[in-house]
Amino acid sequence: MAITKIQKINFLPACVTYCTKYDKTDFGKYITTHECHSAFVNRDFEIVNSLRRQKKSRDWKVENYMIFQSFKPWEVTPDQAHEIGIKLAERYLQNEHQYIVTTHIDKDHIHNHIVFNATNFTTLKSFDSRTKHIVKDLRNVSDNLCREYGLSVIENPRQKGISQREYYARKHDRSYKAKLEKIIDNAIQNSDTWKDFLELMERNCSVKYGKYIAFKQEGQEKYARAKSLGIDYTEESIKYRIEHPEFELERPVRFNFLIDKSQAKFQGKENIGLRYWATQQNINILAEIAQNLHKKQLSKDIIIAKFSDCKARMNQLGTDIEKIDTSISNLSKLLEAQQIYRDCFGLINGLKQIKNKAEYKRKHYAEFMEYDRAKRIINKHKKDGKVPHPTSIKASIEELKVERSILYLEYQNLKTEAAQLQYSNSVLEKLKREKRISR
Repeated sequence: MAITKIQKINFLPACVTYCTKYDKTDFGKYITTHECHSAFVNRDFEIVNSLRRQKKSRDWKVENYMIFQSFKPWEVTPDQAHEIGIKLAERYLQNEHQYIVTTHIDKDHIHNHIVFNATNFTTLKSFDSRTKHIVKDLRNVSDNLCREYGLSVIENPRQKGISQREYYARKHDRSYKAKLEKIIDNAIQNSDTWKDFLELMERNCSVKYGKYIAFKQEGQEKYARAKSLGIDYTEESIKYRIEHPEFELERPVRFNFLIDKSQAKFQGKENIGLRYWATQQNINILAEIAQNLHKKQLSKDIIIAKFSDCKARMNQLGTDIEKIDTSISNLSKLLEAQQIYRDCFGLINGLKQIKNKAEYKRKHYAEFMEYDRAKRIINKHKKDGKVPHPTSIKASIEELKVERSILYLEYQNLKTEAAQLQYSNSVLEKLKREKRISR
């Protein structure tokens, strides 16, 4: 399975410098170019662009693009990933654009960066950047390559993840969504009821009520729906977490116990001995954890298979929980509509008795709008001319909430198991990299 993205490049030199870093590409092993030299990408791209400027009267706003292709953790080797990246560039760009393909192997998810010139060096025409074509076509080419190499493919994507912009905003602590998650988490911990939670949220940010509850912090341009933060922040999940204070979300596991060799004291040729010592210490720690995994008969293949099963079940549970949330929301609206309909009995009775009906309707315009809305909702839920009794609706909502709680707990348990499996495999991958560095 490979996830693909394409984006414009604002400053080519910085992008190329990052993509060709030796510590990410196994000292330049995984760098391949087409019609340009890896050390002079900026110059070679500019030569073609200057030719285009001489022949074309107009200039394009975007001169360079980057394709990002990320593989499922532990599914491909670095060699396979780089080979797939080269073929993706060849087929997608049809060898009519200059490009450089780099494969980064410093993360669990091996990924490719393909930086290419928007100018076709044969025709000197611009790359077709219409989003409706480039995104779909890119995904199709990438998926076909994955099938050729026997890799998994997302046949029916359920939902999109966070954008690259949001990823980097979170990484550099600039994300409003990440800050909002912390505010919500703190409010949940200090609330006994849903009402308490809303009061605390109103003290920290603006709250907008509607079909979906939304929040806006100071300095934030738009309201963010709570459901957009993920399944743990939907209205029903928040209510569940308030009612179960013992419940804790699974947090990502980090290698805080390893020596951080990015510190200044480990850099430079004069500190090569200290860096080697730190590498050996990390190898010893990781080897001990790997030995424990071996005792539990958790090989790499078993971990990958179990992780894949966990993610597949989590996706299914997520879909089921979303359906239940929709049903609860619809039934709750029906209950509210029935109450409005009953409250408007006097309003409708007054309309029947009064002579000047037009004036009466103008005077009670807002009430009639509410009545009409409630009537539409009730008619939508009619079956054989009948509407469920409020008692029956309340019972159905409670049953759905119990079912949701069971599924949500299973979802959280699977998330914990998936995080542990990912951690275990990360240990094996990190041990492998540290051993390679120590040679």
